Amino acid sequence: MGVEKTLLPKEYQQVEYIENAEKQNAYIDSGVTITDDLRFVVDFQVTGTIKAGRYLMGVYNEANKHFYLYISANQMFQFDYACGWGNTNVSVDSNRHTFEFFYEDGKVFVTEQGTAIFQKVATPSDAAKIHFAGVVQAASKSCRTYSAKMIKGGELIHDFIPCYRKSDQKPGMYDLISGEFYTNAGSGEFVVGEDV
Repeated sequence: MGVEKTLLPKEYQQVEYIENAEKQNAYIDSGVTITDDLRFVVDFQVTGTIKAGRYLMGVYNEANKHFYLYISANQMFQFDYACGWGNTNVSVDSNRHTFEFFYEDGKVFVTEQGTAIFQKVATPSDAAKIHFAGVVQAASKSCRTYSAKMIKGGELIHDFIPCYRKSDQKPGMYDLISGEFYTNAGSGEFVVGEDV
């Protein structure tokens, strides 16, 4: 699966991916609150064995305000949202995956290539904001993020492209919709893939 070149402002260089390297707690805070008309699509790749319980994306802050994809003890992708948790039918591997998270008919869904891999009755939590591009809790390996999109009410509101700022080599995600550059909101730092 290749990476499509996108025309970014001259101050930024597109790269294949940003990667939360070993034992870093880097992540992107989208600032987007979860609602029942939001769709979140992310293209990512796990690049090694990640300890059970490590979160790949989403948020976990307080009771009934969580939304995250994480790794189960038997190395399956697992999803948790205030409704409870459950395994997807997808094993953790080193392949690239594109997962889509959304609500429909009173359920939260996670799909891959149009096929539901998780679904459960749920109500959105108005306090949970989506984090992505990170593996938290000092994971033993890492996760690469190739792109992320957010669609609200059928309208594309964020289109994140991995890149770095040329002036200081700062890695992050450039949003083609808002024109904003999002950098690490956690500790440590991202590493980047090859220039595109």
